[in-house]
Amino acid sequence: MILEGFIMKHKLFGIMSAVVITLASIPAIPAYADTANVGDTLRVGNGNRNQHRGDCDGFSYEIWLDQTGGSGSMTLGKGATFKTEWSAAVPSGNFLARRGLSFPSNKKATDYEYIGMDYAATYQQTASNNGNSRLCVYGWFENQGAAGNPPLVEYYIIEDWVSWCPDASGTMVTIDGAQYKIFQMDHTGPDIHGGSSTFKQYFSVRQSKRSSGHITVSDHFKAWAAQGWGIGNLYEVALNAEGWQSSGVADVTKLDVYTTKKPGGEDIGDDPDPQPQPDDVSFTAPSGKGTGITDDFEGTGTNWQARGEDCKYGFTEAMAHGGKKSLYVTGRTGAWNGFEVPGGSELKAGGSYSFEGYAAYKSEYSTGFTLGLMYEDSSGTKHYDDITDATAKSGEWSKLADTFTVPNGASNISLYVQTTYTETPAAKDLIPFFLDDVKLTADGSSIVTTGPDDPNPGPGPDNSGDYPYTPGGSNFRDVFGPFFRTGTCLTANDLGTLSDYLKQHYNSITLENEMKPNDLLDQNASKAAGSVKIKLSPAANVLKFCEQNGIGVRGHTFVWYSQTPTWFFRENFDNNGNYVSKEEMDKRLEAMISETFAAIKRDYPKLDLYAYDVCNELFLNDGGGLRHTYDVTNSPKSEWACVYGEGSNEFIIKAFKYARKYAPEGCKLYLNDYNEYMDAKREDICKMAKAILAEGPYIDGIGMQSHLKTGYPSAQLYEKAIKAFSDLGLDVQITELDITDEGDQTGWAKSYKEIYDVILKNADKISSVTLWGVGDDYSWRSYGHPLLWTGGHGSVPKAKSLYSEILAMASNYTAPQKVTTTTTTTTTTTTTTTTTTTTTTTTTTTTTTTTTTTTTSSDGPNPSGKKGDVNCDGVVDVKDAVLLARIVGGDTNVAADVTDIGMENANCDGVAGVKTGDLTLLLRVIARLTTF
Repeated sequence: MILEGFIMKHKLFGIMSAVVITLASIPAIPAYADTANVGDTLRVGNGNRNQHRGDCDGFSYEIWLDQTGGSGSMTLGKGATFKTEWSAAVPSGNFLARRGLSFPSNKKATDYEYIGMDYAATYQQTASNNGNSRLCVYGWFENQGAAGNPPLVEYYIIEDWVSWCPDASGTMVTIDGAQYKIFQMDHTGPDIHGGSSTFKQYFSVRQSKRSSGHITVSDHFKAWAAQGWGIGNLYEVALNAEGWQSSGVADVTKLDVYTTKKPGGEDIGDDPDPQPQPDDVSFTAPSGKGTGITDDFEGTGTNWQARGEDCKYGFTEAMAHGGKKSLYVTGRTGAWNGFEVPGGSELKAGGSYSFEGYAAYKSEYSTGFTLGLMYEDSSGTKHYDDITDATAKSGEWSKLADTFTVPNGASNISLYVQTTYTETPAAKDLIPFFLDDVKLTADGSSIVTTGPDDPNPGPGPDNSGDYPYTPGGSNFRDVFGPFFRTGTCLTANDLGTLSDYLKQHYNSITLENEMKPNDLLDQNASKAAGSVKIKLSPAANVLKFCEQNGIGVRGHTFVWYSQTPTWFFRENFDNNGNYVSKEEMDKRLEAMISETFAAIKRDYPKLDLYAYDVCNELFLNDGGGLRHTYDVTNSPKSEWACVYGEGSNEFIIKAFKYARKYAPEGCKLYLNDYNEYMDAKREDICKMAKAILAEGPYIDGIGMQSHLKTGYPSAQLYEKAIKAFSDLGLDVQITELDITDEGDQTGWAKSYKEIYDVILKNADKISSVTLWGVGDDYSWRSYGHPLLWTGGHGSVPKAKSLYSEILAMASNYTAPQKVTTTTTTTTTTTTTTTTTTTTTTTTTTTTTTTTTTTTTSSDGPNPSGKKGDVNCDGVVDVKDAVLLARIVGGDTNVAADVTDIGMENANCDGVAGVKTGDLTLLLRVIARLTTF
């Protein structure tokens, strides 16, 4: 509702004569409260009033024209829609028309959990007197009564414009999948209270213009707040068409502003064929010859169908990968809607196949595509297995290609293509899309060229097998010992009743909370010392237990957006201090890492700290880049980004460098994340790993958290992630495995066995598998009974029946060959007799000298003279690069770790002395960019 008694303040863009151009406020005039109905046309200028405002059909409206000449009209449509025309191409001509929601000005803008706007408009500027125009979201933050006395603010979210748009120094943010530049200006002029004052103007300017789409208005408020800008009580959210010294028309055919997030969305993409009819489509059944399917959709297709009863589909010439046509689907009401083709006689149970196809969309949203396999098993249960995913950009074709095998006993088999699945689809998940140039071959040979984008620069998997287990034993760690370490997580409070159980089943433990920054960092000690201080006391009993029993420890974690105290990033280690500089944060980050490793070495000198998650959960929930300086749905902000800047990876690379510098020998360094099997997240992880490797040998592997649920992800999608990370030359560790049952115990068991099948098949790439909890009641996901043991706090977990089935799977696989080096030493004694004759006497002296020669042999290559083999283990790898980096860096302690032969091998380029050129050459050889 419009609040009576307020004097409306109007403003419009203008090209001002001042040196600094801001949006000029229009002098306040008395506000008229109108009564208008749907279909009414309101006019200003040419002898009419110069303002109308009020409510109509549940939404506010206003049309206004400055008293400098010109005219305009506004026709009110249903809901918030409207059509406006203006003729103000005169000196200082100033016009606006807007509709939206008014708010009562008693609640802070950022306290609204969600405010969204969906709109579509035909907008054009038809004349100009050195003028301009735009389409934008407009409103005010009212400061009266707002906590903390924030500034009065006039705000703009600018979506489209002609001729001119305000600009200033600012920050780029991503909202609703698009880039916006945010900045603020000061302006002095008439304000919303009817007076004149100096107030702020906040801007979000979209970097790619548009005239339709969805705007999460509340995310803009949060982005501004994340910059430290004051946020007051919300007064208005409206879509505004305005012009300065111009004429134009805006037909807003769709407009909705709402404060409750919608469960679904509408087709808002560029719909080239909005009503395709099935009669337009000529489809035929598969040949039945087993020769596969080939469809270019130039007028025929192989029995493709729309997937979803409300969908419409057909051929279109609006977009094509090859030829002139493609297949198009619209009317999607669920993310799973799309295309499917029954396999018929072309897909057989137990058969292996290859698929290639291309999908595309035209929309302002970002989405991805999934190729899946649907079938029924022998019990009649339907299964939906993802085969592969692809990221996509509007207007570009994305390739879906992979090999797959249809499970034995499968029936009613079909393939389907859809956008990335979500249970609660929004508009971006329901856009129409295209499919073209599909090939299905039945020989199982891959159409995909596999392998990394870049040469393999990483150190590869760690399969040394240097951890305790009993060969031939029947316990969890014994059965899987030949394949990889077996781990669990627990809290320090749980240790007492579990000690025997832990020693029996595990050779790795991760502390669930006690080594996270919240527990690790000591605020009082840091304040007192003026530098970062840590404490290991929360983890002490578990670390001592592991040290005494030879159980390895995975450190978890240093850099994380969560469970890291705010004061760590603030001046004077104060919760309410200002953010520190990047230079100061560098020191704090290094100190946290160095102090931790030093304390572990001092207090637990025999502890097997074999791995450490240097960075944890860096990326947005489902992928798409690093976490922001502000909260977005399912992805809280990162304080690291607030210090180092939006999109910066500087702190990540530095964290790995510091960790490599201070970590004890044998401690591998990992980047750990969840949803790591999702296409966009997997690409984020690979991209970051490459960035770290480009700086040097600072990362050893990827931690796949693996918090899964019954039926998702598919085994194929999960395996694709393992291979992608391994293709970088990096080790993989499964760090937090659990699978919720979703109320389907049969499906849950199937999912567990499928995931362990993938893990065992790829055991040569995986060095450790950790289940996230010792029993269901200990789990953070206890509601979904996600583990292989039952049991609660204070009791010893009991194995479920599935546990024995998982153990039995190991017998179906051959364990990878462990990397070991056996050295033997033989001693040869040579006796030499020397006779010295002195002519001045008659005495002859015979001296016997015994020389001992030590010969070292290895079951690997002879290390002597092997260029680049600095540690003399017979293999040239990242371990050698680490030692060589220490030599080049002047580490005075390196002599204890490098033999004389190793120093000879370190001279890689043949130039006298061991220098930077040797390290550069060695890194290029390890990355397979060159040879010695």
